[in-house]
Amino acid sequence: MNVKRAGSILLILLSLFMFGQENKGIRFEEKSFQALLDMAKKENKLIFIDAYTVWCAPCKLMSKNIFPLTSVGDYYNSRFINAKFDMEKGDGINIAQKYNIKSFPTYLFLDGDGNVIHLAGGSYNEVEFIDLGKAAEDPNKNIQGLKNKFENGDRDSSLVKTLYNLLRFQSNNFADKVIVAYFDIIKDQEITKDDVKSLLVFIQDSDSPKYKIVKNKEKVIRGLIGDKEYKSFIDQIMIKDVFKKSYDPNTKKIDEQNFLRETEKFLGKIKAKSALLNMKANIALENKDYQSYEQIISEQFKIISKDADPEELFQAAWRFNYLFTNPESLKKAIVWCKESIKRSGETYANTKTLAALYKKTGDHKKALIEAQKSLSLSKKKGIENREAEDLIQSLTQ
Repeated sequence: MNVKRAGSILLILLSLFMFGQENKGIRFEEKSFQALLDMAKKENKLIFIDAYTVWCAPCKLMSKNIFPLTSVGDYYNSRFINAKFDMEKGDGINIAQKYNIKSFPTYLFLDGDGNVIHLAGGSYNEVEFIDLGKAAEDPNKNIQGLKNKFENGDRDSSLVKTLYNLLRFQSNNFADKVIVAYFDIIKDQEITKDDVKSLLVFIQDSDSPKYKIVKNKEKVIRGLIGDKEYKSFIDQIMIKDVFKKSYDPNTKKIDEQNFLRETEKFLGKIKAKSALLNMKANIALENKDYQSYEQIISEQFKIISKDADPEELFQAAWRFNYLFTNPESLKKAIVWCKESIKRSGETYANTKTLAALYKKTGDHKKALIEAQKSLSLSKKKGIENREAEDLIQSLTQ
């Protein structure tokens, strides 16, 4: 065999090997949403959609560690038409609106007509994620089948609890119905802090049926989360109520005088001004006006008062880490993150964000210290922390 022919065969074998390596996990179709629906009808398959955002940490972990696995690819490729959409771009924006997706990642299983057969969210290990696919195909386990039973009046406690665990962090009318039903069937002494967390999330105003549960079970909830956190939550709902009356969606502007006048009644002047800046920042984020967002947050935390919420400081630092690369913005975020840690204590999340900020500003020594702290704290809680591991690896190479 001559050298030229041997080289050609080697290239072919190498190409086949690389092709096999690249396609061992889930194969995601690069098609429009409508094309996927047409494909699903033609092939009589469900569509699996990974609804993600670029800044979502669990989304990145699933894409890196679970989707590429051979076992996962074998199952999903043989049974579903797979696709992934950034919920802040292109078709993803319409999908997020259509299915009211507000937490990431969300996993949608749809039929060819776009009906939700099953959904879930969060991080999974290999076995759990395959089991999720199996549940999507089982009418006794998928949301469509369970929803039909619920809507037909079935309030069996096991059914309600199963639906509750599937929908507790979803934001739609049916999820609200399920959460209300769940709190109807469990006793006060059975309510956990996690239950309260899922109850409080996504409550938009005082008209929400979930808000009525918060008020009716005030004593239990105060006992679980403390008076300070409970009052803070009630204040946030009252702020949202005032905002609804002060905001014009057509002009996308707030009647600032009315907002301040009403919120000062229960917050005081300083906190009312901070609440106004928060609302303006949220509007800027929704409109992807990141320059305005940076200016508003910088003004809000130019002087950090003793009343500044450590969670708000952390969230600002976390967003700056994902949105900005300029040293000035990153240095501000470091100050806020450190102050948040000082006030609320070290967690694997805030130390990881601080590590990422230090790395971006070129301070690799401090970045490594914080990344190692983050990994240690997550191990103590038994939580996987690949982002911290990746940071450490990149900083020690």
